[in-house]
Amino acid sequence: MKLIAVIDLLGGQVVHARRGERAKYASIKSRLCEGSDPATVAAALIALHRFEAIYVADLDAIQRRGTNAAALRAIARAAPGCDLWIDAGISNIQDVDRFRAEGCGSIVIGSESLHDCVLVDRLCSGGDDYVLSLDFRRSAFLGPKPLLDSPEAWPTRVLAMNLDLVGSSLGPDLQLIRNLRKAAPSRRIYAAGGLRNEADLDAACQAGASGALLATSLHDGSLSAYVKRLGGDIPRS
Repeated sequence: MKLIAVIDLLGGQVVHARRGERAKYASIKSRLCEGSDPATVAAALIALHRFEAIYVADLDAIQRRGTNAAALRAIARAAPGCDLWIDAGISNIQDVDRFRAEGCGSIVIGSESLHDCVLVDRLCSGGDDYVLSLDFRRSAFLGPKPLLDSPEAWPTRVLAMNLDLVGSSLGPDLQLIRNLRKAAPSRRIYAAGGLRNEADLDAACQAGASGALLATSLHDGSLSAYVKRLGGDIPRS
């Protein structure tokens, strides 16, 4: 099972995301490092474990309130050689072109940022490699319904993102993982939201997840010691 560390950016700082209520997000308080400086947090995560990638949510860009471009560059410098999966509210091909010009990392397309399937269809037909986040809140899909019904258009990497569980420490949405795995058995499904401990990682794997996004459980210490002992992937049958 692959592990992905998460950094949420708001106003140039790393914040603690909780249940998708972005107006209430406060600066991160972590046992891994002091303060909420993006480069400092990224360096602490890299020192903890050889993550497959760091997922970075530019919450200002997602909400169309500016960007955290400088913070993204600082994270890239602090985590050399680590792939960055960046969700910056990309919703059209012009956004894709601008992102690629910056050259900061891998594109994440969040379904909540899409009004239709035009961009996904274009990327699919072009064979583009990116990460698709299928976003849910209160059991409702956030995005164009045809996207959820067209798994053949999904890329290799798909995030099972339950925003209600982000930062909640309530455990992952196992049914969502199962549903996406059933719909797209050839895709790599990543559990996103609520993972607390080793048992949750095991349960997500059994549900069909190929990897998991981790934030709260790293910063509050509930999974950091376990993750630190690992040299790479978590072995799972």
